[in-house]
Amino acid sequence: MKPRSQFALSLVALTSLSACAAGGTSSSAAVRAATATVGVATSPSVDASAVASDAATDARDAAPSPQAFSIFGAPLAEGVGQIIAGSRGATVTLTPEQSGVAPIELRDGERVRYLDDDAQMGVDRGTARIEARGVEGRVPNGAVITEERLHRSPDGRWAVFSTIESCGDYCHAGLALLSATERRDLCEHELCAGPEIVVAWSADGQRLAVGSHQLTIVSLATQAIRRIEQRSSPAFSRDGRLFVRGITEDDGVFEVTDAAERRVYGARGRARVSTVDVPIGPPTAVVLEQDGAVLCAAFVRRTDVRYARATLEGRSVAGSRPCAR
Repeated sequence: MKPRSQFALSLVALTSLSACAAGGTSSSAAVRAATATVGVATSPSVDASAVASDAATDARDAAPSPQAFSIFGAPLAEGVGQIIAGSRGATVTLTPEQSGVAPIELRDGERVRYLDDDAQMGVDRGTARIEARGVEGRVPNGAVITEERLHRSPDGRWAVFSTIESCGDYCHAGLALLSATERRDLCEHELCAGPEIVVAWSADGQRLAVGSHQLTIVSLATQAIRRIEQRSSPAFSRDGRLFVRGITEDDGVFEVTDAAERRVYGARGRARVSTVDVPIGPPTAVVLEQDGAVLCAAFVRRTDVRYARATLEGRSVAGSRPCAR
């Protein structure tokens, strides 16, 4: 398994100027306008090098400021992306697709036009194709946020950002927790996140659980992180109880508490198996039905899907229909 690209995230503000590449005046147009204005206002007696210096300053200042926009206002519009760099003052390099055009350093929080990405099997390092300041090019796939890559909390204070960063034998995703003033990398090794993740928020807004190749539980107040191997696909009940699925052959439903875990129930019959068509991986999360009193889970057995139900305490409940959504 090839290592996941490192996406180190520090605690910094996540903001940008409202002049984005989609739906507004492009910054490249502002640069041209500023340069033209300098040319008109310059008298023949002014040193040409000073004019060039002023134009360069105008072009630099026309780049969006990272202090005027936050993803925690209105959702990002379709086709709009936002640059996420490593730290305050850091930049992300845009590599232009057109030959002869110099690379551009994009500021943290800068908004751009998102076009597509190439994150797929056989692509070792995924990139995203974007347009920024009138130039089309590519940046690392984990360096641009879009609304589709965010999993927002119900209260709008937090979001989980995930995107595929590399694909070797398997695809690996970057995973970060964001707020208006903080960002935290939730991955510590290459198995932290796969291409598919399940994000669950507790009803009281105090906890976050993310399932992929393992279970990651975050206390949002303290930022404390707990990781549990061989568990995934989290779901919170209304009273804050956390239910997860097993990743191994036992894909049963478990309740995780601060001190331990207990197996609530599983599928009757043979255990889960790995086949070419149905490899072992994170199963779907449980669904809470009947006003949160009943757990429903889908159990895949080769080509068959079975649905089984139980109360939160594990007592069997009749019904083989698909789980309600």
